Amino acid sequence: MDTLPAFRFVTGSLHVDYLKPTPLAGELELRGRVKEIKGRKVVVETTVLAGGGVRGGMTYGKSDRHAAFPAADPVSPTDLIATVYHLLGVPDGQSLPDVGGRPHFVRPGRVIRDLMA
Repeated sequence: MDTLPAFRFVTGSLHVDYLKPTPLAGELELRGRVKEIKGRKVVVETTVLAGGGVRGGMTYGKSDRHAAFPAADPVSPTDLIATVYHLLGVPDGQSLPDVGGRPHFVRPGRVIRDLMA
């Protein structure tokens, strides 16, 4: 006769003390997924998501009446890259050399400051 329960329950806790204000805005979301169960050992993969300093639920810019071209505040893909890297803490002017030793800027566009929380 098996004495183990039919269901397994995993409990855990997360306590975070910040030493200074962080760039995180809004709530933290913690997601967990069971990866492996071996006897009493349970391995859980967790992911933490946060706002990252960007205001949610806003519309940025304006398109023309046909929605074909920007009418106000155009944004390029390099601007989006620069904004994401800025939020990740990559300094402006950071470059990486290519195979030939030529520098390529990590943040080639402009940071979209109006998106910041």
